[in-house]
Amino acid sequence: MYRDALEIHEEIGHKEGMASDYCNLGNVYLKRGDPDKAEEMYRDALEINDEIGHKKGMASDYCNLGIVYKIRGDLDKAEEMYRKSLRVFQKFGNKVMVDKIVELLKEVEKLRGGEHGSR
Repeated sequence: MYRDALEIHEEIGHKEGMASDYCNLGNVYLKRGDPDKAEEMYRDALEINDEIGHKKGMASDYCNLGIVYKIRGDLDKAEEMYRKSLRVFQKFGNKVMVDKIVELLKEVEKLRGGEHGSR
């Protein structure tokens, strides 16, 4: 269904819809255990959201990329993505997402064993 939606959004040139479809496809790939394909989809979504200036979409894409990196064990890259996401959500005052990302950052620190301390 997401591929069908993507095809339609591409035909009509609806960029925001395309970015959303790529994000949803990334979620499917992540659920299937394919972080490489998920990353590809999230990066496609990020590229489109950046192109159209959709900051909230970009923040979600950064968060999703952070999840991919955390799964892979690349904690520095995960933290980088989470912090990019956090800055945008703070700017827009999205408390729910700010709280979620703060928790994700805490998970990264826990996985590190606190080796870098709090940032």
